[in-house]
Amino acid sequence: MTPFVVRPRDRQQLEELRRDPPAANSRRRAQALLWLDEGESVQEVAERLQLSWQAIYQWITRFHARSSLPIATRVADGLQPGRPRTGWGVIDPLLDAVIDRNPRDWGYEATVWTALP
Repeated sequence: MTPFVVRPRDRQQLEELRRDPPAANSRRRAQALLWLDEGESVQEVAERLQLSWQAIYQWITRFHARSSLPIATRVADGLQPGRPRTGWGVIDPLLDAVIDRNPRDWGYEATVWTALP
């Protein structure tokens, strides 16, 4: 793989993020990218941060893929896989609307609602 190189303007912004980041993860990514730009290998950075080298390569790939975005966005967390969060303020009103009614009214055979762990 070719050496990781950061444009001078991006390097300045990464250094600012490293000092005053919006999130701890962004700070780590900014620091990792700066170390790579200084010539450290992916393996050295991964060991220093106690991460896999694959994680560092993913950060590099995401940083380059987001090249048209502001630096803070380029080092921000990516999309998280898995079940999406429920919307606050959406579920409780729905539960309130049905909890006092008989489950049979909704097509269930049970006579009471239960909460399973």
